[in-house]
Amino acid sequence: MEAPSQPHIQNIGELKEALVQHLLIEHTMLSAAVAKTLNWIERDGVLYMAVHTPFEVQQLQREKNILTRKTAELYGKELKIQITLAQAETAQKVAVPARVEMVLRNIKGSIVDIQKKAVEEEPEEEE
Repeated sequence: MEAPSQPHIQNIGELKEALVQHLLIEHTMLSAAVAKTLNWIERDGVLYMAVHTPFEVQQLQREKNILTRKTAELYGKELKIQITLAQAETAQKVAVPARVEMVLRNIKGSIVDIQKKAVEEEPEEEE
């Protein structure tokens, strides 16, 4: 007896949502990791998933077999899955002050967000 077929997913956006829901029960942590992914792009049979951190890349790489299998079930065709680290384009375009570079090196951190703050300096009054 055949299992009822899944409704076919029409696009990558629907696929992401369906995959998150599908993984929720059996693979809760993987579901959460998939939900946090950024842009998904399908090109030439490859599904590119962008993530924020190297940790997320490793986490999804470890579960790639499950992702490939579940994606094929939901999407109706098998896609190779490529997990990529999202380049913080905005962070790269802004010059990072030396003291920030030093902090990043010392704590092995990375810039998550850069916000420009306009600072108005009060002119010093001469007496």
